Parts: sequence; C-alpha cells; structure tokens
Amino acid sequence: MQTDTTRITVWVQFSAASLLEKMIRQHRAEEHEYVETLIEQGLKKREARIQAAALRPERWPSIGVVVADALDLRLTETDLAGPWAPLTAAEAARLSLSGSWPGPWTGQHLVQRNYSLPTPLVNWLRTVSWRKSQDALQALEDRGLVGRRVLTLNEAEQRDRLHLAAQLYPPGRIVREALERYGPIPAKPTADRR
Repeated sequence: MQTDTTRITVWVQFSAASLLEKMIRQHRAEEHEYVETLIEQGLKKREARIQAAALRPERWPSIGVVVADALDLRLTETDLAGPWAPLTAAEAARLSLSGSWPGPWTGQHLVQRNYSLPTPLVNWLRTVSWRKSQDALQALEDRGLVGRRVLTLNEAEQRDRLHLAAQLYPPGRIVREALERYGPIPAKPTADRR
C-alpha cells in the first residue's frame, strides 16, 4: 500500500547527503547483482526483477525511506515528542512556504536536498517545528530581529538574536539531527528516547 508523500526541501550536512547518495548507489549495484544471480540460476529476467522489487523496501530502501525512518525516530525523542496542538490552517500555510529561518552559523557545510516523505510525517514535522519554535520566533519578530533590519543590529541585539535563533527548530534542523543520530551511519547512539 503506497502512502501519500510530500516533497520537502531541507538543508542537510554535506557528509550525510554524500553517505545517503553512496548508499543508494550501493543498493542499486547490490540489486543488479541479485537479479543477475537469479538469472544465472535459471530465472527469466522479468521474474528475477519482480523478486528483487519485492525485496527492495526492506533490503534496499530508498533515500526517502531512510530519511523518514531517521526522522520518525528523532521526532519521538523526549525534547520533540510533545504533545503538540495541531497546526491552524494559517500556520500550516506559512510552514508550507519555502524559505529560511533565522539561525546561527553552525560551522557545518550544508547542501540543499529534496526528499519525498510520507505526508503525515511531513505534517507532524511541521507541527513539531512550529510548536517548538513559536515562542522564540515570536520574540525575534516582536523585537525586530529578523528581516532586513539584521544588517543594522548593534552588538546587544546580535547577541539577543543569536540566543533566540538557537532556540528555533526549523524542519531542516530536525532532519539534520535525525540523520546525525539515525541516518545510514549514525554518529552516536542517543539515550534520549522516550
């Protein structure tokens, strides 16, 4: 049964994007080798491909499946688990727009990637992102620390902006943390699971 998907664009670490792309190349090669082995064993090419396709979701998952699995695990950690009120129609519309959130430079080399993820997961990601960030984002907006004015902030305002921006959890940050913790080669296990 195919789940509806939503395509989202996020900035992820170059290293994570590279690992995911390498994993997919490896999956394709392994699947090709599997098909060739079945053909050598006497199966017709079509039958071999059908068998491989049946194994693909578990044995050679797509990038979207790997990202979704990692994201699902990250969203269950205690700091993001909620409970969260559903988004209003206006909030959902705002979050569906592309654009960057204010934030500090993390020192990481980021690349933009598009992932097709299950729509309910994308909706939950946006809900968690908004609910976790709304107070800090409101404070940034109320104090005039976003938009073009950031070019003229004094030192105290810049510190205030960085402090508030560090409290934001845009979707990209949550996806990056998910890939760091649960991606193709997780950086470290986390004990912060509920």
